[in-house]
Amino acid sequence: MNYNSCNSLLTVLGDIAGSLLHCSALSTILSEPNTPSILKALGIKEIECSDKLPKSKLTLSIARSLILRGLSGDEITLRYSSQGGTLIADLPLLHPPRSYQGPLYSYMRSVLSRLANELGAGKPPLVADAFIPGMKRLCRPKLGCIPQKQYRCLDEKISIETLYPRIAWPTILGWARARLRNQEEFLSPFICVGRREYYVNILCVEERCRFSISQEGVIRVIEGEAIYSQGTRCNKTKLYIDYLIGNSYSEGFEVRRPALWSPTLAIPLGIGKTGDMLELCIWNPYTFPKLHEVVIEDYHIRSAYVYSSSTDEWEQLEPSYNRVNIGIPGLGLARLRLVLRKLPPLLRKR
Repeated sequence: MNYNSCNSLLTVLGDIAGSLLHCSALSTILSEPNTPSILKALGIKEIECSDKLPKSKLTLSIARSLILRGLSGDEITLRYSSQGGTLIADLPLLHPPRSYQGPLYSYMRSVLSRLANELGAGKPPLVADAFIPGMKRLCRPKLGCIPQKQYRCLDEKISIETLYPRIAWPTILGWARARLRNQEEFLSPFICVGRREYYVNILCVEERCRFSISQEGVIRVIEGEAIYSQGTRCNKTKLYIDYLIGNSYSEGFEVRRPALWSPTLAIPLGIGKTGDMLELCIWNPYTFPKLHEVVIEDYHIRSAYVYSSSTDEWEQLEPSYNRVNIGIPGLGLARLRLVLRKLPPLLRKR
């Protein structure tokens, strides 16, 4: 097998993917907090760069190379000089972008459709617990959907009456934080604004919304439609799941018997299949390492493997009939290969 299930994330990286060899997208890499997780999953171990960064942005004259470390802990080596030593740098080194690049929920919809197609299912599977904004329901795999009001409609504006509020917004498979000192605009699928022990969690029900936030904590929706909830903390993981998973469904998806699902909220961001072997690109949306479980209905998992970017090898796992556990670092990606055997009709649970 020569495919990589994470290759579809190249569309998320956009201009970065086509510019790595020439380093013309280096400023974007240095400003994105978690790009090393995608690059390592794509098999990229280091970046060679002969271009010089503008001194006004970053001065690297004392080192030969940088080890760029993302939020997930994944590292990419950037080589750009023949002199000096090696430094370790936690990303971002430049200011994170205020404009979100993806993955968008339209990307997630295509992944879910392909999952259904490759596993012989009639409808896209509900892969994790999520609130479905279009239905105003909380849906759980195997359990069904129930009406629930988790969010309220955000009209033109809302004020949290906070000077220099704290904000958090999504980046590529991660997030960034800042303390707002001046009025700014964000093009984002969700955003948190608040202060200690009080946050407004705002979710866009379109691909992206444009928010304007003042230094006094007044939040305006300039473009798009958004909903919000209030709480004691910024619930970034829930917002990411409700955006990517919840916004991807409207009607006609499988809840009671999804072809593939995860009780631990692992998110499949890519898929490839050859014969009886299925490969998944799995993302851990939590900020901490987690043992995730993936369940494949109507199949017996004969063997399972996970790709280790540190050793560049496939490590064998021990599946349990139709499910397998895989440890993934916080905000990290993992490539999971499963050798499947379709169960005969008499052995499939109804």
